[in-house]
Amino acid sequence: MVKLIKMQVIYMNLEILKHLRHERKLTQSQLGAQLGVSTSTIGMYEQGRREPDNRMVLRMSKVFGVTADYLLQEESIKDGHDITLLTACWEKELRQSRLLILDGKPLTDEQREVILSAIQEGINRAKSM
Repeated sequence: MVKLIKMQVIYMNLEILKHLRHERKLTQSQLGAQLGVSTSTIGMYEQGRREPDNRMVLRMSKVFGVTADYLLQEESIKDGHDITLLTACWEKELRQSRLLILDGKPLTDEQREVILSAIQEGINRAKSM
């Protein structure tokens, strides 16, 4: 008699991977070198075109100094559970969008950097409380 076991597959939260890599100011190439995989593999992980196996998730957790559970958590930015992921989304938009307006005028690079610094400082202060 063969007993079938239903297994739930848990996928890595791609937003967390991108956030951690950007937070540590690593390129895909640098992260790949630390993990022993190609730049292309990191890109595929981040795009959801490839899933890291259990060993890779454990390696990532060691590189980033987080638990494997954190990398696998189901919450995403749209769920609003992790403020650092939400602020990472804001930071990305501030860095990439050239159509932002402040007081009716286009946002300057200097203003952009002031806002980004304020976001990071606020997160750091909140973490230290």
